[in-house]
Amino acid sequence: MTDDTKAVFKTFIDYAEAFNTLNPDLVAPFIHLPALLITLKAVVPISNDVEVKGTFNKFFEELKEGDFKESKVHGLQINQVSENQAIVSGTATRYKTNGSVLEHFGFTYTLRKVDEDWKIIVGVLHNPTEFSATVSLSP
Repeated sequence: MTDDTKAVFKTFIDYAEAFNTLNPDLVAPFIHLPALLITLKAVVPISNDVEVKGTFNKFFEELKEGDFKESKVHGLQINQVSENQAIVSGTATRYKTNGSVLEHFGFTYTLRKVDEDWKIIVGVLHNPTEFSATVSLSP
């Protein structure tokens, strides 16, 4: 398997920078359809370009109402699980224009390599707490 973790990292950072612009047109190229976004408030299936832009426009309007300035990513971890799939996880902090924290959350994204580009197919926003569980599947 070819190690594409640097390409996945660059794609995710580029996506985060596009997200900070609050411009759905700049975010749309990072999404592979169909896609699924899961937040603490909603599950949003996205099947076409109009839905991508509409979904992100709604998210961005809510952020603007909250006086959003930018998001910063922390503890980024990349796990390439196959030739064309990778999981990106970490935490993010969103800041207001006055520098105070708007929100802090964990995230887990699944990316898929489409042609030569890595694109988001599932995005999950969750509590920032770390968790682990050990489960034995042996009889």
